[in-house]
Amino acid sequence: PTINEKFLIHVFIDPVDFLINYKILINRTVINVYDLESLKKVKTLQLAPECPVQKVSNMCFTCDSKGMAILSCEPDAFITIYSFEKPDLMVTGRASNKNYPGRATLLQCNPGDISMVTVGGDNMLKIMNKTEKGFGQLGTVKGENIVVTALTWLTPEIIIAGSADMELYFVETGELKAKYNIAN
Repeated sequence: PTINEKFLIHVFIDPVDFLINYKILINRTVINVYDLESLKKVKTLQLAPECPVQKVSNMCFTCDSKGMAILSCEPDAFITIYSFEKPDLMVTGRASNKNYPGRATLLQCNPGDISMVTVGGDNMLKIMNKTEKGFGQLGTVKGENIVVTALTWLTPEIIIAGSADMELYFVETGELKAKYNIAN
């Protein structure tokens, strides 16, 4: 397929082997996962029916490379974690809060825990983990008044987020530990 409004092509690096071995084609709600060595389809995924918006905003591999986390688009963004080995999705839950103005656009899987992700965006910075009912927020950091433009895990406990205001935020287990202005 060509890159146009109907298809978006992503190639991901497997975090365990550091080799490119999956190719993901997104056609609205259908995500086909391919093994690049054999060029065979490994799995076909669809966004959970609970997701009000059936479009993909962001995605990443789980730390064990045996699954994938997918963030649907706003409004009412949902996170869904899938397993490539199990027939059903692992967990799905709301990333954004209906009563809060934050907009989720960024997603990063935890490098040591397959059930934990961090979500960022406009007025949003959260660490979320799997619960019995979906996802729950870890810690108190929420990202109010921050436009998160970059997001990554430094360790399984610490994330670093960059903002549109040229600030770096260091968050450990859901609590803001340090903030630096990098414009100076």
